[in-house]
Amino acid sequence: MKKAVESLGWVWEDEGDLDFAAHFASKGIVWEKAHLASLQRYREWVASGMEINFSTWDTMKAQEQRTPAQRAVDEVAQLKLELARREALLSGDTVDETAALPGEAREGEVDGEVAVHDARAAGAKPSEVVN
Repeated sequence: MKKAVESLGWVWEDEGDLDFAAHFASKGIVWEKAHLASLQRYREWVASGMEINFSTWDTMKAQEQRTPAQRAVDEVAQLKLELARREALLSGDTVDETAALPGEAREGEVDGEVAVHDARAAGAKPSEVVN
């Protein structure tokens, strides 16, 4: 991999694996489980035509396979997280600068839609990460 990256004129840096669970725990964020996709799941995505990125496709497939009871439990959990986020915003106990209260646009959004940014026009380098 290193040689392939360097052959493109990019600099290779390997920072190792990031321990998101420990980082999130230090910020008071609950890390419920690691998300690891199987090779078979990846092959299913490739066979699907790869019209959307893997993460989005995988999330959609996982939602399709959930029972109504599982969906209800997940919805309650999401509502609790959103309530906690909003309470933190209102109390000032957060450093989430991109969070928005109801009715406010989040950073990078225009009228509730994600604003399109042309990185090439802005002179940005191509992304080193491909989904």
